[in-house]
Amino acid sequence: LMEGIANSFTLIFFRSLLQIAVCLLIVVKNQEHPLGQPSARLWLLLRGGAGAAAVVAFYFCIQHLPLPDAVTLQFTVPPFAAAFALAILGEPIELIDVAGSIVCFAGVALIAHPTWLFGDTNEADADNDPSENSPTAILIGLLGAALAGLAYVSVRPIRDRASANVMVLYFAACSIPITMLGSFWCLGTWQVWGDKRLLSS
Repeated sequence: LMEGIANSFTLIFFRSLLQIAVCLLIVVKNQEHPLGQPSARLWLLLRGGAGAAAVVAFYFCIQHLPLPDAVTLQFTVPPFAAAFALAILGEPIELIDVAGSIVCFAGVALIAHPTWLFGDTNEADADNDPSENSPTAILIGLLGAALAGLAYVSVRPIRDRASANVMVLYFAACSIPITMLGSFWCLGTWQVWGDKRLLSS
């Protein structure tokens, strides 16, 4: 990413700052409460936190896994969303839904042809990072897909108690601390604003 000047956490950090600025302008213009109705705030925090963590996980996978692998993991969101809909909202899941989830996992895997499942069919590249297909990165990708499913399901209880602008504002605000924590955990630094060359360019 940007020749090592910026990493995935840097991209999310600056994207979140822009989202906060734009959403605040829209919320103020529309005379909306930026925190939403009190009865919806816990759901808004859940939606924002889960969504932000999911995006961080996906960006991390893009940077540390081959792209087909990252895409495979990202598109396993629907089965996770169905499971959370059952657990949280009590929505029924029928046999056809279970079959659809299995087909989803199998179909996405066949289309993307991830190397961690099928092996590397191309000639080995001497410059490849041996850590790229690590189980840790794969688990982070699956966790991100699960969190994305949770974020989607949490929109249902919010309903009309908060607008889409407020939801995005929560999402962007939650992304800042989650990005900093992710940067410290993965890179050992809180400095998510990137290399000095990025700020001076």
